[in-house]
Amino acid sequence: MSLINELVKYSNKSYQKEFVSATDGNLSLRLDNNRIAISKSGIGKWDVTVNDIIIVDNSGNKIDGNGKASSEFKIRLI
Repeated sequence: MSLINELVKYSNKSYQKEFVSATDGNLSLRLDNNRIAISKSGIGKWDVTVNDIIIVDNSGNKIDGNGKASSEFKIRLI
């Protein structure tokens, strides 16, 4: 299973386990030293699919994905 699929799986589980509600929070992971995958802004974690994952670089520039990365990506850059 790919890292992106794992991110989707745990986004969905975070809602199922009631760790988040509605569109609260996000999940992300570091793909490598230069890229971060993060759920897009404004989507419920129960509804996240592979198409809802945004890839940003270490400067916060969107590399791939449709939509806007969660504003919380900035804390992932540290």
